[in-house]
Amino acid sequence: MRIDPAAVLHSYVTSLPAMRGVMVSGTRVDRSKGQPTIVLEHAGGYRIVRDRADRAELVIHAYHQSMTLAAGMAYDLRSALLEDLPGQAVDGALVLDVAEIHSPHFLPDSMTGEYRYVHSIAVYLADA
Repeated sequence: MRIDPAAVLHSYVTSLPAMRGVMVSGTRVDRSKGQPTIVLEHAGGYRIVRDRADRAELVIHAYHQSMTLAAGMAYDLRSALLEDLPGQAVDGALVLDVAEIHSPHFLPDSMTGEYRYVHSIAVYLADA
């Protein structure tokens, strides 16, 4: 398999109506302070079935203008990822399952002091 899990997640997250107007990226480059943002950070993973299926771990950072808004965005995204994404085909990948590693928790950005919620998931992927 040669599927980039961050690209799959990016396509899925940007398709969600709840994420309209939210910057979705792998970095914070070209982002303005206070801008609603989802940063998808591929944190590793491993092959679960030779040439058939991968398990990718991703850390998700949800930034917003207040603690309440950041929490709401993080939990809305969590719900979509855990409840709606499994079983869908996205950009040539079949999402077999999504498992939660860490639920969203408040972790202010140490560089900017911005409101941020962070959570981690594992995504199980196969070729669609």
